[in-house]
Amino acid sequence: MTEVRVNKYGTLVTSIQGITGLMTGKQEVELVSEINNRFRVIETPRTVAVKFSKRDQKVGETAEEYAAELKRLYDKAHTRRDYRTRQEDLVRRLLDGIRDEEVR
Repeated sequence: MTEVRVNKYGTLVTSIQGITGLMTGKQEVELVSEINNRFRVIETPRTVAVKFSKRDQKVGETAEEYAAELKRLYDKAHTRRDYRTRQEDLVRRLLDGIRDEEVR
């Protein structure tokens, strides 16, 4: 049975739980493919750059973990930046986003 409900964004959502049991394997593959095509998150260098620029250290995250995540994001967003620019950008973001005032 199909259930209609409102999600946290105020959008109507149709729950299809249980319906896939009535579908053939091919129909189920097509449904999953269609859902992925419509709703999957596509990361582009630009979207990763935005994540990098907004990334702050999370509660419980060590400075090393935070620095590693910044490097990962930066490398995905800016593949052709020279070494000096990369270092300056990483240090600036690290200092701006670190929670520990002593480390800053």
